[in-house]
Amino acid sequence: MIGLIAAAALLAGFDRAALLDAASAEFERALQHNDATALERVLGSDWMIIDSDGHPIGRERFLGALRSGALSHSEMHSSEAKVRIYGDAAIQIVRAEGEGTYRGQRFEFTERSTDVWIWTNGHWVCALTQLTRIAETAQ
Repeated sequence: MIGLIAAAALLAGFDRAALLDAASAEFERALQHNDATALERVLGSDWMIIDSDGHPIGRERFLGALRSGALSHSEMHSSEAKVRIYGDAAIQIVRAEGEGTYRGQRFEFTERSTDVWIWTNGHWVCALTQLTRIAETAQ
């Protein structure tokens, strides 16, 4: 009986891990395509992003910038993913690279993105994103 309970717990954890991978992939695809509607599905209602300069940006301001075209990503991809699930919370750290424009000014980025995910109502939502610029290595 204990073996069945342990197996069920392991399977539930695996399902949550797979669902987190799917939610994270949806987040990245939505950013790549500047799709604010898709982002709304994976961002918590009080989600916030802390940009690589330390400025907090609220969910509605961020989504508004995407909707208006003030913020646009033309390229984006992530690698080096590390994920830890702690019950109903998860932390995901990735290396993110890409480019885009903000208010007509081109930008490029290479940064670590740390996302805090919360399991709620049977799915994962991102509660916080923290960006940290990766400095170029000295030659």
